[in-house]
Formats: sequence, C-alpha cells, structure tokens
Amino acid sequence: MLAKVPELAWAAGFFEGEGCIRTYPNSYNKQRGYNSMCTQITLTQKGTETDPPDVLVRFANLFPGGKIYKEKSRDLWRYTISKKWYVKAALKSMLPWFGERRSEKAHECIRAILNSPYKVKP
Repeated sequence: MLAKVPELAWAAGFFEGEGCIRTYPNSYNKQRGYNSMCTQITLTQKGTETDPPDVLVRFANLFPGGKIYKEKSRDLWRYTISKKWYVKAALKSMLPWFGERRSEKAHECIRAILNSPYKVKP
C-alpha cells in the first residue's frame, strides 16, 4: 500500500527532527576486497516499559523493512531499517520535505546504495 502525501510529509517532519541517517564502511566486506558501504536509518523515541510509542509504530507502518526494538534496561525504543532497498525507498519518499542538511545526507546515503557492488532493487 502506498502512503498518501500528508502521511509522507508527516513522516519526513518526524524524521527530520528525530531521525538519523548512517553511511559507514562495511568492514566485513572490505576484508574480502569489496568496497561497500552499510546504510541505515534510525528513529529513537521514549515509550513505556512494555510498549513502543505510537509515533514509532506509525512510522514503521509507513516504511516497512525495519525492526522496532527496546534498548536494554531503558524505556527507549528504536526503529531501524538497514536493508539497502528499504533505506533507499524510505529516503526517496521523504526527500521532498527534508531541509538542506538532511537532504544532503539522504543523497549521500542513496549514492552509496547506488554505487554498491551488490545488486539493489530499483
């Protein structure tokens, strides 16, 4: 199911304020002669001891392919997407609403995915 524009705009605003885009060398593959990068998007929010916050669940429902998990001994919950295709799809969906700094980081991450030596879905 494709998300509607207001939902994507909400997600982009939420991610702009609370999200993190990571691009870093894949040391496992580097040892084997590949020059690949790991990519990841993450959101962290405070929830209850037993339940993640509703905004994190709402975001996860818009952008599948990740996992919500609770940090040990804290009431912080994290939603992380690491699979390249899902990272790329989420970032491209939110890109029109990002500010300049977040947009630059998203483009850097998307470039790393497109330059990956591994096949990535279109």
